Amino acid sequence: MNFNHPNVNLILAKRSVDLKILIADDDKVHRDKLKKFFSKFGDVYDVDDGKIAVSLFRSHIKDKKFDLVILDNLMTYCGMDALEDMRAEEIKIKSSPSVIFMISGFEDIDEKKEAHKKGADEYFVKGKGCTPAILKEAMKKHGLAA
Repeated sequence: MNFNHPNVNLILAKRSVDLKILIADDDKVHRDKLKKFFSKFGDVYDVDDGKIAVSLFRSHIKDKKFDLVILDNLMTYCGMDALEDMRAEEIKIKSSPSVIFMISGFEDIDEKKEAHKKGADEYFVKGKGCTPAILKEAMKKHGLAA
C-alpha cells in the first residue's frame, strides 16, 4: 500500500512485534513522544489532523488495517469526529475493529463517556494519565503487547 501525503510520517523500526499504528495529534512534541514509544511495537504512521487520519485509515483498511489508532481529541477535525468516521468505515466494509485509544489534554468525565459511546477502547489524559507504563498495560489488555 502506497500512501503519499506531505503531512504523513512513517517510522519503520526493528522490533519483535509487528503492529501497524496510526497516531493523530496536532501537538508535535506529544506526537513525537508517542511515536518514540509506539515504534517499539510496529510501523508508526503519524499525522497532525483528524481528516488526514481518517483518509489514511480508509486507504489502509482493505489491505492491512491499522491494529492501533491513537487520536487526540482536540485537534483540527477533532478526534471524536475521526473516531466516528473510522468506526463507520469498519461497519461499512465489515472489517474487524481496530483498537482505538483517545487522548485528551483535559480530564472530562462526560467527554470520556462520549468517547467510549462512540467506540473508543481506551481514554487517556495527557501527562500522568498517559505514561508509557499505562499505555503498555492498555495494549496488553487489548492483546497488542505481551
